[in-house]
Amino acid sequence: MRANSSSHKKRKVGDVKHRRGTSIYRRGGTYWLDVTAAGERFRMSLGVKTWNEAQQAARKKIAEIEAGKVAAKQTDLARIPYDRAREKYLEERRGRIARNTYRLESRATKMFGDYLASSGRAGRPLHRMTEDDIRGFVAARLADGTKASTVNVDVGAIRRMFARARVLRTFVDSDVFDRFKEDASPGRALSVDEQVNLLREAAKGNERWENAALAATLTLNTTMRPKEIRSLQWRDVDFLDRSLTIRRAGTKTEEGARTIELNRDAWTVILELREHARVIGGTKPEHFLFPRNAQKDGGTVDPTRPISGWRAAWQGLAKAAGLPEGFRFYDLRHTAITNLAENPNVSDRTIMDIAGHVSPKMMRRYSHIRKAARRAAFDSLAAGKRVGSEAPASQTPAQSAREEAQAVDSAAPATTGADYKL
Repeated sequence: MRANSSSHKKRKVGDVKHRRGTSIYRRGGTYWLDVTAAGERFRMSLGVKTWNEAQQAARKKIAEIEAGKVAAKQTDLARIPYDRAREKYLEERRGRIARNTYRLESRATKMFGDYLASSGRAGRPLHRMTEDDIRGFVAARLADGTKASTVNVDVGAIRRMFARARVLRTFVDSDVFDRFKEDASPGRALSVDEQVNLLREAAKGNERWENAALAATLTLNTTMRPKEIRSLQWRDVDFLDRSLTIRRAGTKTEEGARTIELNRDAWTVILELREHARVIGGTKPEHFLFPRNAQKDGGTVDPTRPISGWRAAWQGLAKAAGLPEGFRFYDLRHTAITNLAENPNVSDRTIMDIAGHVSPKMMRRYSHIRKAARRAAFDSLAAGKRVGSEAPASQTPAQSAREEAQAVDSAAPATTGADYKL
């Protein structure tokens, strides 16, 4: 008898062919089903030998699976204590997913483990998890003021671990893994007066929020994201061209990799950071502009590692500057892009080149800002006012704000690249 070379090829199942990842195939004279349902993959023998019987049996099995009557075979991951399961899961994921995704999954699953421990459920295996475990974790995160978008990321990471352990069937009729509606607002931009207050406070040189002050000034003058600033190394600074190179590894998207020409205020920040680097011996190309400060080691600064953040320092600076409660550091980027959009001499293409990735939705928002700025300019003409009387068109509100802050505080003139020794 001639062997059928196609006997093991998978074929789509009749009227369920619209189901993604559903197929039946023959193995050893018997048809098998391979289907993904309720977030889990099922592979099982249908126990029939003809194609027509296989289609009918497959439809019946899929209906049973969706009704929760068929359980996927649990993996060892489901039966070991949570902490061990987490370690094993992350080890499997390492190298198979993007570095940032791995970091997010590691953080989310650790926080879930910490919640279980704090509620007296440490060591519970995944197959014994209940809806209350997930809902309690979500409620705790929201009570801490965590944004819905961040909670969605955390819950998504936990769900993927549950799927890997094949225990999602427990939640087949539950909405516990449904996404929360996220706030679509991009945040708010500071007014010119608020920028004046912020930069005036930053210029005072308070050591408690020095890093936050330098980073804030840099963002207002470059549109850089917090992660992009933390990832900066001295190899990224061109002292001759007065520019920064944002590398792909340190930004959000492919479009985020870019070169930024620095204005006077941004360059002053770079020179100040360079002087700090000289003091700690952190001027090598691979050293970070914002180095890690290991407070547990007596305040030792490690220039080979980037700073983890400046949240507490930023909150102190924002409060001292009288900024609105809850104003995020990231909103400074929105402020900087808004400043560009309000300048009639800056095109949309230039904004995208400077800011890197800007979603179409956000560009539409900035286009509205640009229209409002043009309308205000025409209104001022009708009123007999001179357009641009408050600040030259070549300046952003942030630059004007810094000049006013320096004037109020009688600050010394900014250091120039010409009199600075590298």
